[in-house]
Amino acid sequence: MIKEFTEVITDKTGGNKKFKTDEFLSVGLLPIIDQGKDFIAGYTNEEEAKANVKLPCIVFGDHTRIFKYVDFPFALGADGTKVLEVKNGANAKYLYYYFSQVRLAGKGGYDRNYKYLKEISIPLPDLKTQQQIAQTLEQADKARQQRKAANTLTNQFLQSSFLSLFGDPVKNEKGWEQLSGQEYSEKISVGVVIKPASYYVEKGVVALRSLNIRPNKISLQNIVYFSAKDNSEVLSKSILKTDDVVIVRTGATGTAAIVPKELNGCNCIDLIIVRLNRKIINPGYLTFFFNSDFGKSIVLGKQVGGIQKHFNIGAMKELRIPVPPIKLQQKFADIVVEAELLHQKQQQSEMELEHLFQGLLQRYFG
Repeated sequence: MIKEFTEVITDKTGGNKKFKTDEFLSVGLLPIIDQGKDFIAGYTNEEEAKANVKLPCIVFGDHTRIFKYVDFPFALGADGTKVLEVKNGANAKYLYYYFSQVRLAGKGGYDRNYKYLKEISIPLPDLKTQQQIAQTLEQADKARQQRKAANTLTNQFLQSSFLSLFGDPVKNEKGWEQLSGQEYSEKISVGVVIKPASYYVEKGVVALRSLNIRPNKISLQNIVYFSAKDNSEVLSKSILKTDDVVIVRTGATGTAAIVPKELNGCNCIDLIIVRLNRKIINPGYLTFFFNSDFGKSIVLGKQVGGIQKHFNIGAMKELRIPVPPIKLQQKFADIVVEAELLHQKQQQSEMELEHLFQGLLQRYFG
């Protein structure tokens, strides 16, 4: 059976008090739901501001197109938060999953999108079937959310392991020797900066750019290439070797990754290249340091430039960081390698669960 939107949903937004962002509390008696990405945006102690809606209900972001399934009392965040009450004969969670996958008309952006939502038709089987579909989708959804949470826990574990072994590097509470980049590196240089696009070819030697450098790893999406001839001749000063550390200068300043053996001999564009003295510092330690929250706080303090902030060779050479004993660094680097292997398995599992979830959505609503 196909139902029109208004046959299934009642807009209960009107008449409810709405709270502006500057009125949100960090803790309180009543959670505030708005149209933002965070499920709960804040709190209020004004219990009388509870939304007048039958629960469970659906909250829709008129600007963001975000849907939220809410089954507890809440107050509304201001601007663009729509409260949708489900009429008898419809299951709220079933509708939540249906709405979440529907393609709305319009251009998106900061447009008002509720007018497009009201235009859709809704396939509505009997209530028992809706409940069964909602239960199946909820189980698949929980599995993928738990996998995402596991990835987050892995990253938190590495942060905790780093602090446990080395202490807070900003305070340097364990009194490690502090060395400048100049002291722990054999060479610090920069990738091609003058008209790099003039050397691009369709296929050839990989040339890494800032967008290819992710925290502790290198992405080979959107790769550009230099010719083998240019790479070995005019661009030879920026050829990368295995275990070099490449650091983003502009944009995501300080983001660092290690050059794997598969990319030995490739080149790079506008990246800082650090060739380490391996007797003093381990590349795994250095890259994790740069990508960590505490490392970023140190690196960002060395940014130079105007509107477009960047991190240059001079700053890299002068920047002093705690350098623990190399054996302790290696111990942490081994932990990072094991965690990365686990993370890869988790990512594969996450992809499989996401594929399963999307497949179920297509099966039921496609």
